[in-house]
Amino acid sequence: SWLGSSVPEIAKNAVLHPWLLAVRLFAPQNILFAVASILLFAGLPLLGWKKLLPAFPFALALFFTGFGGDEITLRTHYMAVFVPFLLWASIEGLRHIQEQGLPIGKRLFDHPAALAWLALAGTTLYGFFTLSPFGPSGISSLIKAYRESTVAVENALIAAIPDDAAVAASYSVLPDLANRKELYSLHYAFAGKRQLSSLPYALPEDTDWLLYDARDYLAYTAQWNGQEKLTGGDDRLRALLRERNFGLVSFDDSLLLFRRNAPGLPALYEVGTEVEGRMVAKQPGANMQLLALAGQDRELTTESRLFNETTRTFLPITLSWSVVRRDEQPFELQFQLVDSQKHLVYKRRYPVAYGLFPTPEWKAGEPVTVRYRFLIPKLPKGTYTVQIQAATVKGYLTLDPKLSAETAVTKVALDGKPWVLGTLSR
Repeated sequence: SWLGSSVPEIAKNAVLHPWLLAVRLFAPQNILFAVASILLFAGLPLLGWKKLLPAFPFALALFFTGFGGDEITLRTHYMAVFVPFLLWASIEGLRHIQEQGLPIGKRLFDHPAALAWLALAGTTLYGFFTLSPFGPSGISSLIKAYRESTVAVENALIAAIPDDAAVAASYSVLPDLANRKELYSLHYAFAGKRQLSSLPYALPEDTDWLLYDARDYLAYTAQWNGQEKLTGGDDRLRALLRERNFGLVSFDDSLLLFRRNAPGLPALYEVGTEVEGRMVAKQPGANMQLLALAGQDRELTTESRLFNETTRTFLPITLSWSVVRRDEQPFELQFQLVDSQKHLVYKRRYPVAYGLFPTPEWKAGEPVTVRYRFLIPKLPKGTYTVQIQAATVKGYLTLDPKLSAETAVTKVALDGKPWVLGTLSR
């Protein structure tokens, strides 16, 4: 698609502008992908490079995609297609060493089997410390991730889905549902396209449950910024919920659980209505304006719920917003807690209206009211100021410790000053 919108246009640009192909082919991520792949086999494929030639068309197909041979490609299933050829070339490399010796001043090993075992040990350690989630930094990240306050909530929602049910789920919970017989990734339903294809995608009809992490929308923004997959994705998601009669069973923090034909909870957002509650003064210069908040006084009241014998605390609050002018870049909300010493002790980003009705869809000046249940982490005793701030964020897609997709932030543009919702005591 980056070379043209049709096959004739792609062919024309490939002939008239070959440097576009060269720039894409020799992109840094593609070179690093090739180097890392060969290092995983101790460099042996270089000695049997002819056996790599059948993999060349697969490499071109990968390198000419929009993302190329990036880190995600290297660490996930995309690598599988190259493994047979790399093994074949490695075997040929060992045969070369046996017959002709190593291409250096003297032979290091008389027996290629010894070299093979040494190569296996070396490359296993290399892969362990660089690509697997179990290296030293990966283990600490996994431990930290599983201590997050959201884990108990995720586990409780997963447990609520019958084991034999067909379920579509978000990036963050896919690894935890991977043993299910019928599991689908929600991002295909959002994008509306099959993988590496312009063909339409429809979620299988037998899908009865949806477990949607609204923070996926932040990843979609990084993954498809400006593309129709992003701009039309919220329409497809709303249509899916409406046409297949998915009712909201639970919403906790950013996690939304839907079941087909469930009675459903009240709407998460309303367009054209402003909540009756505490009014908020307009913030000069900010595009995203908080109009009012309901359900809370300045001394905020939290509620607790039990999740798998673990108590979690939430802040239920309803907020009305509007935008001064329409903007194609979606706004995100940064929820943050500040202690009595004015130190920022916690922050977490959320898509506005759960990504179901993002701000590029909003009309200027039209109020949008959204219900939230922000998860409050475990904190030392004290009084904390609760703030919320609008921001536009840029970043790229990467992998978390569970090898699930997440966003790495490169730039945050804050929209004015934080709004103070009130204080809470722990």
